[in-house]
Amino acid sequence: MSQIHLLVLIHGMWGNPLHLAELQRIAGETHSKPTQGNVSLRMLIARSITETIYDGVDWGGESVAQEVVDHVAALEKEGDKVVRFSMTGYSLGGLIARYCIGVLQQRGFFENIEPINFNTIATPHCGLPSYNTLFSSISRRLGPKLMSRTGEQFYCVDKWSQSQKGRPLLVVMADPDRIFYQTMAKFKSLRIYANAVNDLTVPYVTSAIETTDPFVDEETNGIEMVMREDYPCIIKSYCLPDTPPTKAIKPLVLSPEWFKQSKSKPSKPALPPALQFPFPMNIIFYASLPILAPAVLTLIIIRLSLSSNASRARVRDLEKASKDGQTKRLLHIIAELEREIEESVVEAIENPEPKETSKEKKKASPMHPIISPTHIKIATWLNQLPIQKELAYFPDTLVRNSHSMIVCRDVEMKRFAIHKRGEPVVRHWADNLVLSAAQHRDSAVGSWLLGSTPPFAALPLPSNASNAQPSRTIFSSFSNLEPLPAFIVSQSERHLSLLHPSDLNSYGKFKAILLWSQLMGPTGSGKSSFIEALAAPSRGSQGPLGIAKDQLESVTQEVGIYEVQGAADCFGLCIYIVDTPGFADPKISELEVLKTLRNWRDNCNLNRPINFLYFHPITDIRMPSTKKICMEISKSFWGPYNFSSVVLVTSMWNRLKPEMRDKAEQRFKDISKTYWESCIQGGSTCAKFDNTHESALQVLSKTMELDSIVYRSPSLPKAQGYGTISKSGVLVVEDMLKDRVARLQQQIQALNEELNDPATRENQELIKILMDNRSSAMGILSRFTDDLNALKSPLHRLFYKCKHLLLSTNR
Repeated sequence: MSQIHLLVLIHGMWGNPLHLAELQRIAGETHSKPTQGNVSLRMLIARSITETIYDGVDWGGESVAQEVVDHVAALEKEGDKVVRFSMTGYSLGGLIARYCIGVLQQRGFFENIEPINFNTIATPHCGLPSYNTLFSSISRRLGPKLMSRTGEQFYCVDKWSQSQKGRPLLVVMADPDRIFYQTMAKFKSLRIYANAVNDLTVPYVTSAIETTDPFVDEETNGIEMVMREDYPCIIKSYCLPDTPPTKAIKPLVLSPEWFKQSKSKPSKPALPPALQFPFPMNIIFYASLPILAPAVLTLIIIRLSLSSNASRARVRDLEKASKDGQTKRLLHIIAELEREIEESVVEAIENPEPKETSKEKKKASPMHPIISPTHIKIATWLNQLPIQKELAYFPDTLVRNSHSMIVCRDVEMKRFAIHKRGEPVVRHWADNLVLSAAQHRDSAVGSWLLGSTPPFAALPLPSNASNAQPSRTIFSSFSNLEPLPAFIVSQSERHLSLLHPSDLNSYGKFKAILLWSQLMGPTGSGKSSFIEALAAPSRGSQGPLGIAKDQLESVTQEVGIYEVQGAADCFGLCIYIVDTPGFADPKISELEVLKTLRNWRDNCNLNRPINFLYFHPITDIRMPSTKKICMEISKSFWGPYNFSSVVLVTSMWNRLKPEMRDKAEQRFKDISKTYWESCIQGGSTCAKFDNTHESALQVLSKTMELDSIVYRSPSLPKAQGYGTISKSGVLVVEDMLKDRVARLQQQIQALNEELNDPATRENQELIKILMDNRSSAMGILSRFTDDLNALKSPLHRLFYKCKHLLLSTNR
């Protein structure tokens, strides 16, 4: 029995399997030999959607999923076993691939088959954007009608989810709470390819999942690009100048300068290659255009209309069959499990999507895409995934449309020989297919986390650090930080130090951070003491850092970043600790904490998911509700992928009396089996911190054990695109603020009553203390009220408005 790595290829709109012939050929040549473990690559080009391309992404995904299942069953009958799975979709095929893997996941396909690579090439992930042009306006009106269900989904005007609001399919597929997104996150390698310029079919902003296009004005904005030497048409990096260059003055039309410029500047061909004829046929063709153009346009519209009508009839039959129980569609399963009707009402009220106004469209340049709120939402969600983005660049003036060139679509035809220029992109795709665990470990990061040698040898070393210790060299090449005060310690041959940067903006220079750990927990739970304990041996006569005051009020008022220098010597990787103001703090609202975190996050380049150390004093008999609140807010803020792992750190062990030690140990076990059980089942763990340097190191070890388990891909997530706080997180923060405001109002009322007490009036010193306390409380109340008004959901405002109207009516 031979083991198979199955690679499924899916073609695009109006396509056929021959369009992916070059992908099949080059992948076969690149991976002709079995990998370690005698696993052979087999390819399947989907054929079930060729004649039903108008039926929609969902029905296409269902068809391809069934084709994959049938193919795997056929291989097993022949004595082969599929153990790994990869999928690549081109154009519309990328959307079908994203739907297909959700169907396969729902069917239990990945229980015994490991998902490895998921790639898309020139795929409209965010739908097709609009432009401020007549052609775009016509396409947006006619496209959904002439291309049936697929056209509706392309332009996000469908109502796919079975709810009152009826969200578009592309929005549902990008939702982190849905099976499509969650299945994508299971793949070890996520990589997308997009054309930076000249793609008239699928523009850059949607294929690259971006909200701005830096290449649209490449001729005038001064953008600088560095191309890869090994793959010449792929952009290695690009940079926009701080100030755009001065625009050249255009010559007057029909002036001598205008004619000179027109001759010197070659123009793109007016017609595609299929309609470019040699002399004298080109003269005959142009002369016939007034007759041919209307006839061809009429034939195209008739053909599309007939195909669209046939597709709609076919979809009606399919949906009728699914309702009759002949097939069980993923749409119905999602509707049954998630009850979208209720949440769609809340979402519609909480997150109203503003429509594009005519003024906005008038302001947009014809070359610039009009980015809709739906596009932004999809891009924000998808960019939470660790997607590697590769940009192809075909600037040649002979290239009219680079959409087919990126996959060498028609290289067999002489008229389309120019498509051969896309071969470096196809070879890059083939070379970067991960086919085995051994190949996966070859990356610098993945090798250490999967138990191989430390990954630092593959990283570039500074020229002046050839004789430096490995850990120092690594940190220099990682961060390029300005010289900052460091606290050096040498203990048991471990060189560990703590560094507190004075300028958070310097963290924007990071290129390869391996482990970020954020400290969480209520105020006074020992977060700052943990940092003090880490730094204690290095401080010596200098004393503590002064960030832990041993009090219930929060000491940390802003985000602080601590670099564990020399951690490569201890643990084999770089560690950065994020100290933040605690949630549920009596003087700082959660919204203020989140704003601080957001400002820091946006100034950084986080190249790894962040994990968390949640501190809970072992002296507390029960786990407070703050734990759940912290988890909900943090997971909502960072996104499900970036919220990678949690270590429950029980603190205050050093404060226990000897006779209380046994009870505390039992409490530690009880917490693990009760309050923390669900988190442990999800991969979290527990640790003890007794305010010593050694226990702090043990906590870090626990963190890295979890990190090595949850780490899935050498493809590191980008800094952009972390999710904003979700509607459930907003409600949690809002409820906490309302509770805090109510308590402050009670506190101020109690202070007023005490100030009005005749016995108080005789004590001027007490009056001053009470006045100061009231002034402080009123200041905090003012901030909390402002935050509450800014955060309060329209659902609550609608409720109070209705309540006010009812009261006024009763009067």
